[in-house]
Amino acid sequence: AMVTLGGMLNNMESKLTALSIGPTDVIAQTASQCFDISVWQFLAALTCGARTSIVPDETSRDPFQLLTHLERTDITILETVPALLQGLLDAVSEAGSDTAPRLEKLRWVLPTGEALPPPVCRQWLSRYPAIPLLNAYGPAECADDVAVHPILEPPPADMTHMPIGRPIEQTRLHILNAWLEPVPP
Repeated sequence: AMVTLGGMLNNMESKLTALSIGPTDVIAQTASQCFDISVWQFLAALTCGARTSIVPDETSRDPFQLLTHLERTDITILETVPALLQGLLDAVSEAGSDTAPRLEKLRWVLPTGEALPPPVCRQWLSRYPAIPLLNAYGPAECADDVAVHPILEPPPADMTHMPIGRPIEQTRLHILNAWLEPVPP
């Protein structure tokens, strides 16, 4: 997919604002360079004096290695797919609460790329209540994420899906029916 420079800059600026990214932050670069999220992961830090930590592929694919890497490198911002977020939680359970990384520097986790199950949110925020989630949604054709939803506390037990949230700055979302006609919110 080809995106405009303006669209990508808007995406990065919206993340800088939403996550309050600054010079003390370390952004994990976990995505393959073939994926749209790698662009913001590589470049956002350059715009605000933060750092980017390039996570080796073998580390980013192994939940326990990734947890250890996050802890060791003081990463503050992590974007990952919900399936890997579940893998991180499983790795913490297997390690036991005494030996699992505490992730004291991690400030935000951005689940993206697939639907975020409410049970994963509940598990994450039960284990790491001080590390909120920012559910991010957007197709590559739109320069990555176009909507975000902060999750600061575990969702209710009866919640069946997590919202994708509101449009990022300078973006509008339209819901269309099967005939590509607008439908009411």
